[in-house]
Amino acid sequence: KKTLIKSDVAGIVAEICFNKGDFVKEGENLIFIESMKMEIPVEAPQAGTVKTLNVSEGAAVDEGQIILVLED
Repeated sequence: KKTLIKSDVAGIVAEICFNKGDFVKEGENLIFIESMKMEIPVEAPQAGTVKTLNVSEGAAVDEGQIILVLED
């Protein structure tokens, strides 16, 4: 099953905490997005393998943009 992970806010990708192909646990921080001088974590809603990464560090993201895909 694929799960699309979207950005909750518009901002800049400050940090990516994993690589494509990595297994992540539920609740683990995936990405930090800098918005309004705050770093906002994007957490894994479930455990799974990172199948697709659609952003890079320093990239601008929009609210609701699909930033990665997890597959269990």
